[in-house]
Amino acid sequence: MSEKKKLINHVRIGEQSPARVIVHWCYPLIDRKYIFANYNPDTGWGDWSDWYSTICPDGTAFKRMRLWTDGRMNHEWHESMVITGAGQHPETVVIPVGVLTLADTAGETEIHHWTEGPPDDPDYDNMKIHVINFESDWDPFTIGGFLEGDVYSSTVTPYSIFPSWNHWPIGQVISAERNSYAPDRMAHSSFTNFELPDYDSGPDFQKKILLEGMTRTYTDGKIMDLVTLNKSWSQAPEVAEVSGLKSYGYNRAEGAFEFTKLAGEISFTIEASDESPINNPGIVIDDWPGRDTKAQAEIVGAEASDIKQGVILNTEGAYRLVLWIETTSHKLVTLKISQWELRWSLVSFSHSFVL
Repeated sequence: MSEKKKLINHVRIGEQSPARVIVHWCYPLIDRKYIFANYNPDTGWGDWSDWYSTICPDGTAFKRMRLWTDGRMNHEWHESMVITGAGQHPETVVIPVGVLTLADTAGETEIHHWTEGPPDDPDYDNMKIHVINFESDWDPFTIGGFLEGDVYSSTVTPYSIFPSWNHWPIGQVISAERNSYAPDRMAHSSFTNFELPDYDSGPDFQKKILLEGMTRTYTDGKIMDLVTLNKSWSQAPEVAEVSGLKSYGYNRAEGAFEFTKLAGEISFTIEASDESPINNPGIVIDDWPGRDTKAQAEIVGAEASDIKQGVILNTEGAYRLVLWIETTSHKLVTLKISQWELRWSLVSFSHSFVL
């Protein structure tokens, strides 16, 4: 938002297959004058962030965010906002009635309205699901272990009941907090901000995780689908009866059950339950035989609508099998994975040309 010239941001695709894509975004924490937060004149370094988004075929993104600093760890980690185009007013794309829905693990909801301007700060105690209500059929959601949070309310102008600024995303003027007074250019409106617990931390870094995506919650009343998704992520089931693999359990930062291949037949059981269901799980198996060795998965105890797979090279130079299984279950599920090698043959043929 402050690095307007995009001189030192960097985005790359770290992994890509039909089963998932991992996007890495590295960026500096600087202000609009390119001054680093917590700048250290002895080293010439300031604060940097590394964000990794593991994006699944259903659009769900498991986000792990790491802050690098040797100063104060007081940065903002989340801000819900909408970007409006020229000619669009914030009320064009956001419904003032029921803008924000918060839900707990039982599906109990609190709904907050912006009908007369921003409401009071919501109470995030026990809330795990955060949904913003757009005019479209799809609404963005965030899932996490929310701590305290607030509502953007101090910079409302007569232009809208929502705070709105046009210093970002395309404004090149060296500015911040530039309020919108007309829909004459691209702008953004912000709604909420909340804190997240540390997933990991050290003397020079801080790491947090959350889960994001889009849902039809309001059009189809599917808040319980998000409750199931949250439980599958925050209370992931255990893995048992593992054969031919070494299990490392569930990696919340990437939304996948992780294994290393050993020998023999491959199978394992996921002990899903009402409190620890599975919802479109990822499966990662390192030391896979090779790129041309594909997997065939048999699922016992649930039905899969789709299975995506990919074989990639991991950072150790070994092959890795990645599966994404479109299924939801609250009961024990057993997966049996067999392998077959893709063989290529060269076919010769000839052409006859008449001149």
